Amino acid sequence: MEKIYGKILEVFLPNNKMDSIGFKILIDNEVKEFIFDINEETVNILKDDKVMIIKQIIDNKEFIDIFKYEAEDE
Repeated sequence: MEKIYGKILEVFLPNNKMDSIGFKILIDNEVKEFIFDINEETVNILKDDKVMIIKQIIDNKEFIDIFKYEAEDE
């Protein structure tokens, strides 16, 4: 399992994907784009939110989840 932390720069709806939501995320001074299914967790993520992305490989298939992240030291 890999945990990646970043900050949301942009939230968008991908073309022709009504059940998905996209995020442009600043990770280690690099902007990366991710697209997720719309669910209770992803609809509450907004621009400037800090997020944690969890990447896992289960049965040779990669799963990626995103969660709002509240840093304890802030």
